[in-house]
Amino acid sequence: MRLMLSSDHRYPAYAQVGNGLHPQPYPSGSGYWIHDLLVKGLAELGHDVFYLLPKGSDQPMPEGVTLLSKPIPEADVLHTIRLSR
Repeated sequence: MRLMLSSDHRYPAYAQVGNGLHPQPYPSGSGYWIHDLLVKGLAELGHDVFYLLPKGSDQPMPEGVTLLSKPIPEADVLHTIRLSR
């Protein structure tokens, strides 16, 4: 199955966890981290996974995951998460 997941964070989510000296809009990052894990797990199950992240990535995507900067029309399923305001 061709799956496109979308989020408004920069991959990987755990690199932006915590508030420290530079507070984040969503300090725990837990929703984003779960979304990253979902993307990885779906790819491991053999799905064609596309990750739409307009803010990009600091690290390579997991094996089987394609990073997108704009949506594709060919996806069978679209799953989005938006936690920041």
